[in-house]
Amino acid sequence: MAVLRDTEALKTILSELDFPAGKDDIVAHAEGRGASRETLSGLRAIPSADYSDAGEVLRSVPTAATPRPRPGTGQARRRRTHGRSDAAEQARDTEENSIESDPSL
Repeated sequence: MAVLRDTEALKTILSELDFPAGKDDIVAHAEGRGASRETLSGLRAIPSADYSDAGEVLRSVPTAATPRPRPGTGQARRRRTHGRSDAAEQARDTEENSIESDPSL
């Protein structure tokens, strides 16, 4: 995913745009104003929608300050809690131990 580090250039470009505007119009406007590859990549990453003002666009562009989820964190949490974070360990469903259930022992 593209991450925009310099939002000042984007703010300048967006200040010259008439709103409301759709994603395609915003990207085309930025291309026409000679936006950097980084800026264009960030704009292409925003959701397809009609934006009412520059602030809404800026909030949608992934920036270096935008927190990104770490890969695998949800999966690790599910493994630790066996998929149920609200149950005590004794209340969790577990597999039956074959040694404990064998009546011949």
